[in-house]
Amino acid sequence: MRRKKIIAYFMLAVAILVAACASKDDQPESKTESETVITSENAPSSDSSGEKSVEPAEQNVEFKAIYVRTDGYHDGEKYPRASWITTPDEIQKYYEANKGKYYLESIGHPYSDQTVGGFTEAVKDYDEAFFRDYDLIFVVLEEGSGSIRHEVTAVKALRQNDGRQSLQTEITRLIPEVGTDDMAEWHVILEIPKEFGKGAYDLEEPIMKDKNTWDPTATEVEIPTADTASVVGPYGQISVYIPASWTAEAIPVGSEVLANGLYGLALWPRNASDGQIQIIYTDMFGVCGTGLATEERKLAGDVAGIGTYDNHDHWDFITFGSGKANLVAMHTDCSSWTDNDWNDAMDILDTMKFDETVREGGVGQYVPESENDEIAVIMEVTNVTATGLTVHFRQYDERETGTLIYGEQYWLERQEGDDWIQVPTIIDAYAFHDIGYIIPKTDESTLETEWEWLYGKLSSGTYRITKTVDQHKNYGDGVYATYQLTAQFVIG
Repeated sequence: MRRKKIIAYFMLAVAILVAACASKDDQPESKTESETVITSENAPSSDSSGEKSVEPAEQNVEFKAIYVRTDGYHDGEKYPRASWITTPDEIQKYYEANKGKYYLESIGHPYSDQTVGGFTEAVKDYDEAFFRDYDLIFVVLEEGSGSIRHEVTAVKALRQNDGRQSLQTEITRLIPEVGTDDMAEWHVILEIPKEFGKGAYDLEEPIMKDKNTWDPTATEVEIPTADTASVVGPYGQISVYIPASWTAEAIPVGSEVLANGLYGLALWPRNASDGQIQIIYTDMFGVCGTGLATEERKLAGDVAGIGTYDNHDHWDFITFGSGKANLVAMHTDCSSWTDNDWNDAMDILDTMKFDETVREGGVGQYVPESENDEIAVIMEVTNVTATGLTVHFRQYDERETGTLIYGEQYWLERQEGDDWIQVPTIIDAYAFHDIGYIIPKTDESTLETEWEWLYGKLSSGTYRITKTVDQHKNYGDGVYATYQLTAQFVIG
């Protein structure tokens, strides 16, 4: 009996051992430390074609950033934009190509928290030795408020799936709770190591992020837009950016508000009880040299002449550079203005633009042929349009000239270079009403003249209208002498 129990125990042990071996053989082999078990969480994803997609590799690039405000608003420009600069010559070419768009000169008083005093100051030390080790990136930004500042938070080198390498700049806009209503353009200059430069990396469009400097929890920010004041006339459009603390009024051609000039803008601070600055377009501007001190400075992207009489605390007039045509700034009684108001005024004038491609209306011009001293008569024109104008005859000196009479007849000429070409009529046969108008000795005589029936609608250009004046020694006598007078005008 005991022997049977021993055999039974032995057979049971063998069975357990065989089962254990079989169980071990059925298990997969364990992985070594150098092998990775792929699970649904870390397996590469596949696109619809079955190819594995991999996120672009990123590497942070060391950089140095310089921030320069270079105002210059232009319609149709794309922002933000970035470009490579790899030589001193390319800096010079960039300057020449953009100095008419942006204010790229050095300035004596940099904007608060601006890195350097102007674009030319920022780039003056980038020589051949610098470019052996570094390249530059110029990033150009535009803001609806000059109070918004910027911080470059990262420059990343990206390796795309197709093998292409590019640099991505990340810029944070620092937005204050209260901002000015002036447009602002900025150049951000980035110094990048040569190994990440133009030869190896393309440039991606910068990524812009917003950060409220007063409330980190806010998710939406309303940025004030610039309040642009402008006036359009026959020579072009004058425009400036006006902060919220100022106001402006457009003064069109024909207004009696301007003491001088043909059309323009009036500007004044809201807190002032009187006074205004007028930016005018004028066909003539003269000054008296007695007691006049003049200086030149950069203003509105060009050289401006500043005139001050008798050691006044503030300037009396500003003439803008040749690039701004016949533009002058003057002011009336501004005794209530503070020093801050005058400083704001110069900042506003620095934003002034003159666009000769935007024109409308017309205006008369004085020329010597407009008057005849023998009969002391001047002919002027107002209300100028492409289809007509108002003619004014005035005797400016009482003389024994007899009776002066003019009629409805006239002819038009257009200036072509130094020549005057008669404007062709659109009909072959025509006539004027045979009516005579007397020029009074103490008043003026006006006549509305419409020529669309005869010349059609005039295109932009400089024209002149010529009429005749007949002199009668005694009323009812025959014509003693005939005089031609010419008034010149411009169609925008």
